[in-house]
Amino acid sequence: TRAFCREYPINQQENEAGDPGVLMGRYPNDSYAGGNPWQLLTAVLAECFYVGGRISMDTVKRTGNTKLSPVTNKQWMKLLNLEEGATLTDLATAQIAAGDAVMTRLHNHVKDDGGKIDEQIDKNTGKQASAEDLTWSYANILHALHIRNGLVEDLAMLQN
Repeated sequence: TRAFCREYPINQQENEAGDPGVLMGRYPNDSYAGGNPWQLLTAVLAECFYVGGRISMDTVKRTGNTKLSPVTNKQWMKLLNLEEGATLTDLATAQIAAGDAVMTRLHNHVKDDGGKIDEQIDKNTGKQASAEDLTWSYANILHALHIRNGLVEDLAMLQN
């Protein structure tokens, strides 16, 4: 994700404005159709966070809300800025919040286009670009939302 924060001016502008999330591309220095962020890949990143959140919550249900191991969970803790002593519930909360931040950033770029989802978002202007109404983009966004469905409610039950 850091590569895309550096590569795409739209990510830099929104990061400087304090807007959470990130728009993802296929790979750094991609040149296809301008080398822009892709909606479908951005949704997949959010989905990865949501799946991580589900796994963390399922682990809490099986083993209890244990503290994270700095060895086993080192990468998650670093990525999500979790301090030593954080618990599995803290991790699940951060994973879901990270997924929501990614999806919110994506939504902010497509919300005014009447429900239309194209292939890419222009890395300079933030407007949709390239293949119009790309089915794959819709599918990935809907799948990420499907994975997210129920996560917040399940997390609230674990915290009580």
